[in-house]
Amino acid sequence: MQWITSIKYPAALSPGAVVRMIRTAADNLPPTVARITDAVRDARVAHFDETGMRVAGKLHWLHAAAIQVPEPRQHWRSGQKKTNA
Repeated sequence: MQWITSIKYPAALSPGAVVRMIRTAADNLPPTVARITDAVRDARVAHFDETGMRVAGKLHWLHAAAIQVPEPRQHWRSGQKKTNA
């Protein structure tokens, strides 16, 4: 965290400041989580996915929900050639 903030702010952050920022962010999350939950629940179409990732050698799962479906597009190239076109 200090490395990230040192890029913009040359002063070092105290551990107490970092803890306060984390607590403030956590306190602000419940309304956002509730709005996301309501949007997914009320959507006519939803897509759910999960992927595994290792944290300190232990498998954890990341779950995702999407409610907007992109319009299908056709392109004469595929893969990386298409995205770089």
